[in-house]
Amino acid sequence: MESYTYYFPRIIRYNMTSIEFLQRFHTYILENCIKEVLLNFENTVRFETNLLSFFSYILEKLNKLGIKVMLKLKRESHTIPYDKIIGMIFKTYSAYNQCSLKCRKINDSNSRQIEDLLIKHLKGLNIKGYKWIKIILSELIANIKMHTQLNEGTIAGYIDETEKMLMFSIVNYDITIKDNIQQKNGYIFDNDFDAIIWALKKTNTTRLGEEPGGLGLYLLRKYIAELAGDFSIISGKYYLEFNNKSYNEKDENKIEVERVSTLKNIFNGNMITIRIPFIIENTQMKIDDLTNQSIDLLNWGI
Repeated sequence: MESYTYYFPRIIRYNMTSIEFLQRFHTYILENCIKEVLLNFENTVRFETNLLSFFSYILEKLNKLGIKVMLKLKRESHTIPYDKIIGMIFKTYSAYNQCSLKCRKINDSNSRQIEDLLIKHLKGLNIKGYKWIKIILSELIANIKMHTQLNEGTIAGYIDETEKMLMFSIVNYDITIKDNIQQKNGYIFDNDFDAIIWALKKTNTTRLGEEPGGLGLYLLRKYIAELAGDFSIISGKYYLEFNNKSYNEKDENKIEVERVSTLKNIFNGNMITIRIPFIIENTQMKIDDLTNQSIDLLNWGI
């Protein structure tokens, strides 16, 4: 098949249904040897832009295979080329044109951008709990660089105005938690669920020798509880949701899982999403002011 139009649903939220939809899209294009694909978003009214962390990976892989990818939005008269797609999706569906929310690559070559995200742009949100959010994201970004095969990933954010929640998703798509533990520690788990729970415990780590870091997922539980937020982990065949009860101060290795689901297809990596109450610390700052805190980014035509 030379060309194909792939129609996207009306609402794409961060949940298992949307992740599986994006996986099916990727698989369909590859299995049918499509050379040119049009992403039709004309009926899509909501796209939670933290999902760009995973979607950008898919589009990048298709582009590297020589597959021409274009986007059609309802309000645009012309199709949008590949290098502008992620930027246009963000611009169309994010209520805030704020730099800390935009899709970024995580690798050794863009450490300055990541530093700006954590120190300047994220702080510019003036959100309550910034110091804990900074620690969580710093640890998760460090884990991407330390515990993946390609030492790279993506991060993207979204502000849900209805629920007043700030969301960030961090994704790598090269090795699962279970496989990483097996390679680093030699431990063999029967399933991805057991490996995820092991990795969330304070005393467990895959770091080697004096290598820094290793407390990322434990600190995720601890500070999400401080922030009264929640988080989820997708890895391999499992999708797990946790609320602030996942951390017990009296027994730090006691982990309560709010919900467990299995994916139809393996997620060949990890997607960690945090949800935090979006509370502005400085009451003199209007939320609308966030739309003005924008800079130009080279990645994805933003």
